[in-house]
Amino acid sequence: MIKSYPIVTDEGIDTGSEVSFKWKDVIGVQKLFSWEYNRSSPGDPNSSRPSVVPECCTIYVGRHELNIRADYDELIKELKELDEESMYE
Repeated sequence: MIKSYPIVTDEGIDTGSEVSFKWKDVIGVQKLFSWEYNRSSPGDPNSSRPSVVPECCTIYVGRHELNIRADYDELIKELKELDEESMYE
């Protein structure tokens, strides 16, 4: 089964392009995180913390890492269904 999703930047902004891939080639899915850097005054060290970008995730297809606009929970559900189907083939 081939799926297509819009590509997004690390901040979750649409790039205007799309990626298509075969589900069988997906090796991982992760929520998309964006790093927020804060510095209270010019002499202080930077503080950073990750924040989840809503409605976006990172997929790993073969050796490629792609940020896409898709619901993480839905992708996990579809991958589990695909895995269960392949167990009975």
